[in-house]
Amino acid sequence: MTQATEPKNAWAKAAESNPVLHFADVCLRGAGQVMFQNSAWTGLFFLLGIFWGAYAARMPAVAWGAVVGVIVGTASAYMLRAPRADINIGLHGYNGILVGCALPSFFDPTLVMWVLVAAGAFFSTVIMMAVSRFMKTWKVSAMTGPFVFTTWFIMLAAYNFAHFKIAGLPHPVMPAQPGMAEVTALGVGGFWTATFTGVSQVFLINNVITGILFLIGLAGSAIPAAVFAWCGSV
Repeated sequence: MTQATEPKNAWAKAAESNPVLHFADVCLRGAGQVMFQNSAWTGLFFLLGIFWGAYAARMPAVAWGAVVGVIVGTASAYMLRAPRADINIGLHGYNGILVGCALPSFFDPTLVMWVLVAAGAFFSTVIMMAVSRFMKTWKVSAMTGPFVFTTWFIMLAAYNFAHFKIAGLPHPVMPAQPGMAEVTALGVGGFWTATFTGVSQVFLINNVITGILFLIGLAGSAIPAAVFAWCGSV
């Protein structure tokens, strides 16, 4: 994850002097770090994109899960006394926000689900700290490993939870390579749509506007990052 610092603007200066704004700044940077950007601006556009896509899909729990996830993940880092430099650039928020997006995407928004979102965000921070310490010798980042491990663990365990409805998990099947007819049937319009939804799917959201908002957020931090993200989706 990037540790590059952006030039101090009015927001950054205000965040330095106000604890509440500082926490909000750290949470926004945590959202931005999902795509390696230490930028509150990027994180803000990511959250805007998440809210747009979630509400467009009539799944508001995904948007609010993202908020809960990044807040709990970041607050957990403070509570566990993670290195302050890592906290300040959002390195303990990005796994939490991904957990917060993932679980409401697959589970009905019940009280148990919200408890799992909070618990998952907390444990993603614990795992992040543990893996980071272990890999420090080789200077290798944990990346989104804590999110993947936490989410898989909860999703697999959920099959045995009593009175817990799984809404979006498909039945396991062997993957199949799409045929040429399916590829050509996509069409030009479908292709361009897919290039933007490919970006939005980083947060498990299938929405063109969300993808565009993500790219705007990336461009606000680093134009090459936006260009390469879109090219990668293409």
